[in-house]
Amino acid sequence: MIGIGIEQYGDEQQLRTINIPTEQVGPGDVLISIKASGVNPVDWKVREGFLKNDFPYELPLILGWDAAGTVTAVGSNVKEFQAGDNVYFRPEMEKQGTYADEIVVPANLVAPMPGGLTYVEAASLPLVGLTVWQALVEVGNVQPGDHVLILAGSGGIGSIAIQVAKARGAYVATTTSSNNSDFVRDLGADEVLAYDLGSIDTTTEFDFMLDTLGGVAYGDALKLMKKDATVATIISARDVIHHCHPV
Repeated sequence: MIGIGIEQYGDEQQLRTINIPTEQVGPGDVLISIKASGVNPVDWKVREGFLKNDFPYELPLILGWDAAGTVTAVGSNVKEFQAGDNVYFRPEMEKQGTYADEIVVPANLVAPMPGGLTYVEAASLPLVGLTVWQALVEVGNVQPGDHVLILAGSGGIGSIAIQVAKARGAYVATTTSSNNSDFVRDLGADEVLAYDLGSIDTTTEFDFMLDTLGGVAYGDALKLMKKDATVATIISARDVIHHCHPV
């Protein structure tokens, strides 16, 4: 596989063309010709070495963990896919990534690409889509009629979260800048809290919140939650450390 990655950790100056052997296709694997790769914040965190204690990467490493493409070969035990199928997927985080021409992935991490999507559109969905599903469905158990608050609704995760929450029958409020108010309303938001027009005060009390920001915005939003509400956040202690600078 030929792709873009790193031979050592560091800033964007470390990015270079990487040429390494493609893995052998195992009985439960598929070989995919990558047509488009998503780009996510985790990519630069891996590049900088922030995750090397979590994932014992072998360098050189091709980055990227979101993609869409076409199946070109399948393992002997794979029945659900065949050569020529269009698919999208998030590969194993601890292995080589998707900024590449091809990749071998376990078939259970691959899904048929939805009809009507381009490869580029499909490649933007797996990581954010799985994140939103875990937050709203697996953690939040969002139900019809629930009042849901999504911080930063115009972002990658927020924009998908609005649509998933609405599809599950929830009332959805979201924070965003006034410039993006129409955008999030078009996605389905029932209530828009424009943070640049003052505080995010609202009379609505929420059953569930998805936090994508942390910090002051998260603290302010907690005041809007019902007692015993559920909160899911994608902000980790690691993110706080890396985004705080001494004064």
